[in-house]
Amino acid sequence: MSENLMPPGFRKFAFVLDIVVKTGTILAVIFGFNQYLMARQDMRVNRSLSLVERFNSDTERAGKARALATKVWWDNRKQIERLVRSPADEFDKHRGNLVYKVLYMGGAKSEAIQYALIDLLDFFGELEVCVESRLCDEETAVDFFGPYADGYWLLYADEIEANRTMNNRLGFALRDFVKRIPQEERLVQ
Repeated sequence: MSENLMPPGFRKFAFVLDIVVKTGTILAVIFGFNQYLMARQDMRVNRSLSLVERFNSDTERAGKARALATKVWWDNRKQIERLVRSPADEFDKHRGNLVYKVLYMGGAKSEAIQYALIDLLDFFGELEVCVESRLCDEETAVDFFGPYADGYWLLYADEIEANRTMNNRLGFALRDFVKRIPQEERLVQ
């Protein structure tokens, strides 16, 4: 049926219907795209939370390493309290002495913390790749892991850099992750 043979009311109806269909299609595409973006963000957050779960697990390497590092530093809390109270110009010296004691003067416990540190560096390597590739949510990752990363980097940066001969990328991921932490949230400003 040609357009000229259509009754005038039907032409108006067809015109309005065409606009409604086109508008509905555009809105459906926008809604669908928004749903896709929300689902993608949910997947990023879920991936980040699965890393949190691993980090807190008693059975995963990263969780065991975190627990051991926490215990070692808890056992040395008096020295850490002195370190925190030390004048700024002596902080690095005292920190270096304490880290050396923990990493090298404790026999089997020191060897265990050295391996734990490697496991933590591996974990932060995975985390940094996950965030950098946008598979994990950066905000969630920084909110949860930021204080840990900042503390590990503050304590171990010099030792990590000194031992980089074995692996020229050792600690880069931890260092890069720490850069994601807003300056005002860092342990040392």
